[in-house]
Amino acid sequence: MSDPSTEQNGPLHQQVRQFAADKLGVRPARLQPATTLMELGVDGQDAEDFLLAYAERFQVDFSEFEADRHVGPERGATPWSMLGWLVWLMFPRRDSTWAEEVGLEPVSMADLVRAAEQGRWTYG
Repeated sequence: MSDPSTEQNGPLHQQVRQFAADKLGVRPARLQPATTLMELGVDGQDAEDFLLAYAERFQVDFSEFEADRHVGPERGATPWSMLGWLVWLMFPRRDSTWAEEVGLEPVSMADLVRAAEQGRWTYG
């Protein structure tokens, strides 16, 4: 039997989704359990700022969180980043995303709900 707090329509899921929608300026309906911050264009310092606000709002201990494992650098338009994107677009691995290509584990809405439920960020 599943825990109602982590179900898509559970109260905790709804609270996390509404918080993310408000902070990120997206419609709550766009935020499904598998939706990642990267899919929403949230990376670099923006992701870190969002996660700090999230941790404060939901009282989540992020001491175990490894930002470099989940959050890439700002993807602004620099000559090197544009070159990297161009190469990735021209020669993508069809079975992977950009995040996987650079070795990141994107943070999903389900990850945020799970951490809020547990009160801390965990691995494994």
